[in-house]
Amino acid sequence: MHRVKVTLIAVVIVALLQGTAAADVGDVVVGGVLVLRIRAEAGGLTIQQRAAIVEQRIVNVLGKVRPTPEQIVVRFVNGQPAIFVGPAMIITVDANHARLNQTTQQALAEVWAGKLREALPKAMPQVRPTGP
Repeated sequence: MHRVKVTLIAVVIVALLQGTAAADVGDVVVGGVLVLRIRAEAGGLTIQQRAAIVEQRIVNVLGKVRPTPEQIVVRFVNGQPAIFVGPAMIITVDANHARLNQTTQQALAEVWAGKLREALPKAMPQVRPTGP
């Protein structure tokens, strides 16, 4: 009986730790592609709030236009690289995220923009021809 209790406690602890780890990142997935991972709070927002804002910005863009890969660009805003889809800013890449990913802000912005270019076509509804 004691062995069962210890095993059960170990399982619960592992489950709790996995939940904590998942709460420590905010994955932004578009069309089944992991586009970016928010790993730190910024601007008074939690990781989950930042991820939700990015997802909402992407949804807003997809609701208005059918973006082409050429419309997904990196521009600088207040000295920091930011990813845009057309005129809509999706996210600014801060120095903390670059450090956490062991790269530069510009390089990380290019990676995230590339992933968004890959993902957006998969998120768009496909028009299929109708039969006769």
